[in-house]
Amino acid sequence: MEMLPIVIWVIFPYTVLAIVGMGLVWQYNEVALSEEDLSYFNPCCFINKLLKGLLVLTCLSGFAMVAFSAFSNEPIRLFQWVMSLVLLQPDMELVMNISIYSQVHFFVVCFFLLILAFTNKVAYLFKPHLYLMEVLIKLSYVKKHP
Repeated sequence: MEMLPIVIWVIFPYTVLAIVGMGLVWQYNEVALSEEDLSYFNPCCFINKLLKGLLVLTCLSGFAMVAFSAFSNEPIRLFQWVMSLVLLQPDMELVMNISIYSQVHFFVVCFFLLILAFTNKVAYLFKPHLYLMEVLIKLSYVKKHP
């Protein structure tokens, strides 16, 4: 068996999971910073633009995966492969037999989570209501001051 598929489909997801976990721990151990200290994460920052681009790519690859595998059992195989990763017994046959759309989608999702772990938005993975509240507050602020 070649080494590259093992690196991409076994080592990379476990590494991403470890880095996201470390990012979450770092967020909870961080001392509360003032708004001036968080100015490094402004909307025109490169990481923010990269995250938005990866989020769009994730959605587009997910739509392509669903559109091209709507009548097959590919989502089931992908779920079984993720469950084999969770059980720490990765099955390479499952992931090697899925379409390129599913493979690209999973790789883009992992890369998105990897980049997200280095931002202050990583806590939104487990508390998405915080992000929704922030968006609603911004929307109501825009309506009050045209």
